[in-house]
Amino acid sequence: MAKKKEENPIHIRFEYFDSLRMRKNILILEELILKMTKRVNFYFSERQKELNLKMLLYKKFKDLKSLLNSSQKRLPNIKDQKIFFEESLGYQKEEKEEIIKKGKKELSIEEQLKEIQRKLEELQKQGV
Repeated sequence: MAKKKEENPIHIRFEYFDSLRMRKNILILEELILKMTKRVNFYFSERQKELNLKMLLYKKFKDLKSLLNSSQKRLPNIKDQKIFFEESLGYQKEEKEEIIKKGKKELSIEEQLKEIQRKLEELQKQGV
């Protein structure tokens, strides 16, 4: 069997200026890699700060919501108060229903004119 020759590593000889240029390029690449690493680390630290702030904001909103709910439970119901004030001012149920209907659908111009004329007639009947 044949013996294998020991392989000698290949040596390449560069000129002095070529070797300086290559060293310079390698150093530039290392510098760029370090800058990129620094930027990535900065991004991750800023992202972590952002997440911490979001969590803090979430907690504050949650506290605010619970505070609003508790204060809302202590206040009287607004709908009940509105009905009480309307009845104390002498509103009739029919007028309330008309107001609600008007809010739900828009009246045409002619219907609005008829409504105004009807109200004027009612005022004249009352002696105003």
